[in-house]
Amino acid sequence: MNVFVVHKSNDLKAVEKLIERLSKKVVNTNFLILIEGNKNWKAEAKEKIKCSDCILVALGEHTHESKFIDYEIELSKKLNKKIFLIRLNDKQDIINKSLFLKDKFMEVKYHRNFEGHNRPLFKEIKEEDFIKIVSDGFDFDLQAELNKTKDPKRVEELIEQYKVYLATSEDVVTRRQNASSFYIGINTVLMGVMTTITSLFLGLSALTNKAMLIAIITLFTSLLGIVLCTNWFYLIDSYGKLNSAKMKVISTLEKELPANIYDTEWRVMNEKVGNTKYRSFTSIEKRVPLTFFVLYFSILLVSIIILVITIFKGL
Repeated sequence: MNVFVVHKSNDLKAVEKLIERLSKKVVNTNFLILIEGNKNWKAEAKEKIKCSDCILVALGEHTHESKFIDYEIELSKKLNKKIFLIRLNDKQDIINKSLFLKDKFMEVKYHRNFEGHNRPLFKEIKEEDFIKIVSDGFDFDLQAELNKTKDPKRVEELIEQYKVYLATSEDVVTRRQNASSFYIGINTVLMGVMTTITSLFLGLSALTNKAMLIAIITLFTSLLGIVLCTNWFYLIDSYGKLNSAKMKVISTLEKELPANIYDTEWRVMNEKVGNTKYRSFTSIEKRVPLTFFVLYFSILLVSIIILVITIFKGL
């Protein structure tokens, strides 16, 4: 698990001590922080936040004054990352407004008691709670329910639930594969239709303004292709997030079973072997719609250029 720690540079020593304390209690967890003095800090922040499983805001006395921290928080929200907040001290430190739902009609300072203000987009916790989160998963309610599972009959019920839930995860993979097959098929047909029509028009010697007609057809066809590929890309991304969420639930359920098969498999696959790192099916699958997108976009540009040239020649 990767945890990106948002902090103010003045609090670096306190943050390093916090990470040291947390690291002693949890295993297989990397705490990521920005390298101080890096001119390309935005690119570094984006890369580290993107690969993080959750965000930990280390709140100090002057954290709310930093626009850099607001940028990191906004980026984390944009990437749908779970945000947790730990106070570095017991002072009445102000919480960044970026950690709350925006309200244009309210200008308030968010102190420890923020009840009645805008809804928070984070969970304020203690160090021991964060250790539990990293160890047991993000869902407190699920883990609390599992902790009650001591009766043999309830264990049997849990195993049955596990089997059913595992089947839903496999169903997501099947649906994603079917969706990709559908989009590959429809894009192949679209390319074939575009090529056939272009060839027919080129073969008609009596037809005038061939270039303009072909440009118009390919322009609208490529636009349709771009819309299809965009939808395809986001569909794959959605299925990937859904499957990732299911894997986290399965991993939590497996902790109550004799063997953590999927969790162990995931850890092994994510280990680096030499210079090679495991890439998820979602990231690889996304390349296909991106390839089609680039192809359609190239055709679109060529069509526009031909259309403009033809129009100017006719003037």
